[in-house]
Parts: sequence; C-alpha cells; structure tokens
Amino acid sequence: MKGLIGKRLIVVGMLATICIGIVIVIKHQSIGEAKSFEQQAVIFEQEAIHIGKHFLDGIGYTTGKVLFTKLEEKTPNFYWHDLAELEKPHKQGLRLCWIIKFEQAYRPSHFFEVWIDAYVGEFIEGIQCR
Repeated sequence: MKGLIGKRLIVVGMLATICIGIVIVIKHQSIGEAKSFEQQAVIFEQEAIHIGKHFLDGIGYTTGKVLFTKLEEKTPNFYWHDLAELEKPHKQGLRLCWIIKFEQAYRPSHFFEVWIDAYVGEFIEGIQCR
C-alpha cells in the first residue's frame, strides 16, 4: 500500500486514488473503459441517424443533411419532449449516446441535435439552434 499512495488505479470499475492508505473514489468508470466508445456502442451510427430523423419528423421538424455524428456521454434533458408536449419518459443518469446534428431543412444555417442511446437505440433528447 505504501508504494501506491497518490497513484490512480481501477478498482472494480472505479477510478480511485490511494491517499494516506485510504482509497478515494474519484470517478465511476465503465468496466470496458479501455475500449473506445465506438467499440462499446451496440447501435450503429446509421441506425442512430434513422431513429433521430424519424423522431424529429414525427413531431413536425423536417431535417436536412447530417452535419456530424459523435459518441459522447449525456444526461437526458427532456428538451424535445417538453417542446412537443409529450409525456416525459423515466430516463435519468449519464448514458453513452450518439450525438447527431442535422441541418434544419428550411433554415440551412440552423441545426437540430438529437441524442440516441448507443446501447439500446432509445431517444434520449437533444437541443436545437434558434
């Protein structure tokens, strides 16, 4: 233990630092942390794009071309559910999501952004440019 003081290590999926012989948890880490987000995702990018486009079209927002996609951890914000006056789903906590930014079809310099859960394909939320 003496040689480990101040060192970071993974302890049962947690990033921890040993300080004066006590393990202090700093940040939760996934067990597969060594893998990149792309290797962890179950839902493919094209599936996520389809889910996002389908949801936005369904609530009356016409999407243009895809501006970019990336994988990132997000916490649901209920933006689109509030805007469309839909019942808020029971989602909470940090989730690995496909972030998809669509150009707004009739306003080319504006965008819609949707967050799709990368494990189950669930619509998590997003934002838009106003």
